[in-house]
Amino acid sequence: MNHQEYKDNELLTIKNIEERYEIEENFLKILSSGDYSKAMIAYKALCSMKLDGRSMDYYRDAKYLAIVLGTLCRKTLQYRKLLTTMSI
Repeated sequence: MNHQEYKDNELLTIKNIEERYEIEENFLKILSSGDYSKAMIAYKALCSMKLDGRSMDYYRDAKYLAIVLGTLCRKTLQYRKLLTTMSI
């Protein structure tokens, strides 16, 4: 999967947003499958995406990303557990 680095001071294009959503969705699907080694590879692809232009504060951006990522991972794993218990 190709992904380009976003240039400083440029608006995100629809293509960039769609590409990021695809990478996020891939990460969450792999995470919910339980294949954590593949999930780490997908996570690295997700983290390699640069979102320049959102904020000038790198640490604040990292903090917000960590909060959102933690929430997404928790909800994904909760959903997986729910599906597992429903099939028993």
